[in-house]
Amino acid sequence: MSLSQTHILKVNSQQPEAPVPLPAEPAHIIRDDAEAIEIAQRLATEFARDAALRDREGILPLNELDAFSQSGLWAMAIPKIYGGAGVSWVTVAKVIAIISAADSALGQLPQNHLAGVAHLVADGSEAQK
Repeated sequence: MSLSQTHILKVNSQQPEAPVPLPAEPAHIIRDDAEAIEIAQRLATEFARDAALRDREGILPLNELDAFSQSGLWAMAIPKIYGGAGVSWVTVAKVIAIISAADSALGQLPQNHLAGVAHLVADGSEAQK
């Protein structure tokens, strides 16, 4: 078995057997750019704590993803008219840099989401938005 296969098996062994329950509360709605950066800094402090352990042991960052989701950062690039924070792309870049400095794996996760949001905002119908 190769090293990459060993890593994959180890990561897969960390997945929960039962479905993860939905959050009890809706995600926070970020008000502005300053709050997005403040939230990212707070989360980065928490995420950095066990980042090396998660990376070394192949532990999925399930709690960290929940915290990121509940913080409202997934909606930071969604325009306010559609219920998001509508922060600037400069702020989005700062948030990603802050999270990446704490845990580079977590900093990569929003990439596809942000691209999808940008595509919907630019090209989606009103019903899709």
